[in-house]
Amino acid sequence: MGGKIIRAIEWLLLEFEARMITLLIWTCWICGITSDEVERFRAQQNDDSGAVTKPPRFPPEPRLPSKTAPLPDTEKR
Repeated sequence: MGGKIIRAIEWLLLEFEARMITLLIWTCWICGITSDEVERFRAQQNDDSGAVTKPPRFPPEPRLPSKTAPLPDTEKR
C-alpha cells in the first residue's frame, strides 16, 4: 500500500516538473530570452568580483559546541 502512495506522489511531482519546464520554455520564447543572453548574464555575474556585498540581514547564529569537544566541568569542588 505504501509503495503505491509513493509511486503516485512521484508521478504527480514528475508531471508538475514537466509542466513547469514547458511553461518556462514558453515564457522564454514569448519574452525573446535566448540561451546566449543567459550565458552572457551568468558570465557577467561570475566576473563581477568587485561588487559590494551587503551584510547579512541577521547576525550569524552561534555555533553549537562540537560533539567531540569535552564538556565543560560544571561540578563545584
